[in-house]
Amino acid sequence: MWRSGPVVGLPLLFVLLATACTMPDPPEPATGTFEWTTFENSAVGFELEVPDSYRPDVESGVHAVLFRSDTGVPVKVYWTTEAESRSRGLWFGEAPLGPTILAGREGLLYEYVHCDGPLCSRMKSYVIPFRSRHLALEFRSGGELHEVNRRILESFQVREPGRG
Repeated sequence: MWRSGPVVGLPLLFVLLATACTMPDPPEPATGTFEWTTFENSAVGFELEVPDSYRPDVESGVHAVLFRSDTGVPVKVYWTTEAESRSRGLWFGEAPLGPTILAGREGLLYEYVHCDGPLCSRMKSYVIPFRSRHLALEFRSGGELHEVNRRILESFQVREPGRG
């Protein structure tokens, strides 16, 4: 006698687990609990202001900076190619929400879900072409940017390496 209970239940269990593992957006840092500091990556050619409680983790060889806080990784910067982006599960392959401006340059805005293993996060990515690659400022956020993230976005600047 053939029983379908466990076989049918496994796909349903997988769907339930996958949808239940989307991480909430990190909370906005409380005003007065941090100072603003400027992070500069002269090799790529960008700088931005972040709370001093965000610790930059520069990933060597992949041109990525993950700004870590006590609540995860709320901000990321990638300087990447399309192939590298696809292999990391970033925005390529997603439909852009529309045009945007980052550091005074025209680009595209994306919202997508990025998964690292069983954990997934909603991402908002501001992407511009820069030096034959794509430069992206990403926020772990599925909705409107809070005040701290807006200031980070507004502070983001690019320049060609070697120029002050």
